[in-house]
Amino acid sequence: IEIVRGSDYNEEPPDDMPDDDRQVIPAPFVQVPLNVTEDRLIGSVDVEKSVRTGETIFQPGLLAKAHRGVLYIDEINLLDDGLANILLGILSDGVVQIEREGI
Repeated sequence: IEIVRGSDYNEEPPDDMPDDDRQVIPAPFVQVPLNVTEDRLIGSVDVEKSVRTGETIFQPGLLAKAHRGVLYIDEINLLDDGLANILLGILSDGVVQIEREGI
């Protein structure tokens, strides 16, 4: 797939973007382990870096790594019910919004 060079989220480049700012990578294939945590799956705020820099720093999760590729979930029925509900909500909405109190 073609992405914006250096993108953590496999962003699709706009049509008017110069070729120097584009990069071609293999489509990502990310497997979700059964013991995955919510922060690892959807991403989280890096509190230590955020406090140090004064800006909110986001750590992408498995969903961001799989963007525009394949997110493989073997035995979804064995996942924690809360995580399964989060995944189903993300699939139906098509969007992930990360919110943390106090940041």
